[in-house]
Amino acid sequence: MRDVKSRLDNSKPKSCGMTHLQINFKKELQEEIRADAVNTENGRLLRQMEKIMTNRSETTDNHNTDREKYSHSLNVSIRRNALQQTNKANKVF
Repeated sequence: MRDVKSRLDNSKPKSCGMTHLQINFKKELQEEIRADAVNTENGRLLRQMEKIMTNRSETTDNHNTDREKYSHSLNVSIRRNALQQTNKANKVF
C-alpha cells in the first residue's frame, strides 16, 4: 500500500505558463479604443464649451451685463410681511 501512487495528475497544466493565454489582448485593445474615443469626445465637448463661453451669443445668458437689474427677489414684500408678523408674535410672548 505504501508504494501505491495516485493516478490523478493534480499539477498545473502546461498552458498556465503561456502568457498569451493569460492576457486577453482583444479586451485590452477594445478598452484602449474606447478610452481614446472617450478622450476625443471629451476634447470636442470642452472646445465647444469654451467657444460658447468666449463668444457672447444671444442664445446664452453670458451676454447679460445688467444682472443687478434682475437680481432682486419677487418675494421681498411677502417675506418682509412674514418677518414682521413673526416679530409681533415674539413681542407678545
